[in-house]
Amino acid sequence: MVWEGLKYQDAATKAGLAASSVRFALRKPHVLQHYNAELAALRTSARALNFHRLDKIADDSKNDMARVGAIKAMENIADQADERQRPGAAILPGLQIVIVNGTSPPRVIGPTPFPAPATIPPRTIDHQPAQAD
Repeated sequence: MVWEGLKYQDAATKAGLAASSVRFALRKPHVLQHYNAELAALRTSARALNFHRLDKIADDSKNDMARVGAIKAMENIADQADERQRPGAAILPGLQIVIVNGTSPPRVIGPTPFPAPATIPPRTIDHQPAQAD
């Protein structure tokens, strides 16, 4: 599927398997891990050829917009490669989502916004019982 660009049905036939077997296998984590590793290898091996294709479009295309697009893509690729190779470049953290499911009270960092329960004076409600008619 990866190296020959086959659909999973055709890949199953070539491997002597039922199409449903390949479809179910692609749901298993270890199969997906192998599939993604092969896909990464294909992507890596095609990078140089893709850069040469962009260079050829930038040089030979009669369409000016295609030439500009190819040049922009090559510059973008070069900029990204420079960023990855820059010494001391750190990956910045993204958004972190914390889900509290109610099994324990959330941790409060810093001063609490409300007084602690021991410092709240007890409250009483004065009320008169209803009288029977």
